[in-house]
Amino acid sequence: MDTFKDKKVCLVLSCDRPYYRERREKNYKTYLEFQRLGFVVVFLFAGLTDEAQVSENSDGTFILRVPTLDVYELLSHKMELAYKFFSTVGCSGILKIDDDIKILDTTLLEMACSYYLDKCDYFGISIGSSAHIPNNNPLFIKKYSLNLFKNLRQIDTNIMYAGGPFYWVSSKTIEHIVKDGLEFIYEDLSVGNLVKNHPELKVAFDDSLYRKAVNWDNESEV
Repeated sequence: MDTFKDKKVCLVLSCDRPYYRERREKNYKTYLEFQRLGFVVVFLFAGLTDEAQVSENSDGTFILRVPTLDVYELLSHKMELAYKFFSTVGCSGILKIDDDIKILDTTLLEMACSYYLDKCDYFGISIGSSAHIPNNNPLFIKKYSLNLFKNLRQIDTNIMYAGGPFYWVSSKTIEHIVKDGLEFIYEDLSVGNLVKNHPELKVAFDDSLYRKAVNWDNESEV
């Protein structure tokens, strides 16, 4: 699909329920600002479809629907399906954001994207660690597999990862995600774990950008 070939995609994780529709409407100028910075903006939804489907909005943004359910426990699966789609269209990489993200300093964000994205296979601004998640947390230990939730696995190592509301993966990292899969329900932890398993990938973190260039509020549907 030539629309995405050699382009940087800004993938906005969201869903179609009323709470999130209203949140996107209030925050829509933010997505258009990413578009102005040169990204192809794609909203990611789950959908009752047999395969991934793309549609274009009148403002040049896109909607990608992948065949799964919009429940938190299937978030890694939802992201896997999105990465699988983008692995087939030749994009240069994906900046994954959540739909509640706010740009605080456009110039600083633009400078960071220009500096890091072409150099890195994995880049983030909010750093997490599996050492800070209790081992008895069911979202932490349940492993996604073809038979959902039948396999449990404790993580026996420390994983540093980029927080889910804002991270970049290159086309090389996307290829590994499609091949290896995302193991845990926490999607951002899963990507960090995959990157850890591929030391040849170029990684950078810059937590000075968090709450200076962009921010998010972590509010959720009641």
